Amino acid sequence: MVYLFTGNGVIVKDVYAKNIFKIGERMIYALEWNGIRIGVNILELEEIEKIKTKDAYNIISKTYTQGFINIFFRVKDRVETFVDTETNFPLLYKKDINEGKYHKKAVYEFNHNNGTVETPGGRYEIQRGIQDPLSILAYFRSLDIKLNDIIDIKYFSGTETRNLRVNVIRKEVVKTPLGDFKANVVAFSVGKQERNYLKTQVNLWVWFTDDDKKIPVFAKCNTSFGPVTGTLIDYLEGE
Repeated sequence: MVYLFTGNGVIVKDVYAKNIFKIGERMIYALEWNGIRIGVNILELEEIEKIKTKDAYNIISKTYTQGFINIFFRVKDRVETFVDTETNFPLLYKKDINEGKYHKKAVYEFNHNNGTVETPGGRYEIQRGIQDPLSILAYFRSLDIKLNDIIDIKYFSGTETRNLRVNVIRKEVVKTPLGDFKANVVAFSVGKQERNYLKTQVNLWVWFTDDDKKIPVFAKCNTSFGPVTGTLIDYLEGE
């Protein structure tokens, strides 16, 4: 569950996600830094797996650097989330992060009934329905949205619960190698809810197709080293 706000910050209703997953859906993105191709990201839904007694969608994100950037900073990341087919809540989250000299593996096991998550660092209390860093994307795609909506989504970062504010800021046409798409431009921001971080701490912008599929066709993230973008270059719808 998330909380939906109007543009002036007034809560209007609770929003429950609907099921839009398709087995075999795959998206491939070309990653660029300052206009230079540096890698690829592959986002796919492979299959349904059994997590304890529940059926779960297995959503996988793989990111690799390519070319000259590997001389300075090699990236080889694999992140997985297993999402309950009935509730769209994450049941299991796995990450294997390899970025330069930084390496991190972790597994989070969610128990939404008793409000806990098990991690390598211990057990933490969570709210029922909390998301993980990858399941947020799938969860957002399953929501009914409109221009100027502001949506707060709670997610577990690995040590604490954080708030991700999602703001549908405008509509525009985005050009990609697969064609031109009418899109909703969505800002994703992490920060304290009492701060006006939508104006000062926007971390990521994503262009989602303006239809029920909400395919992310373009993304932009500003970093201390310059802007990094991801452009959809291949798409398989799935079944």
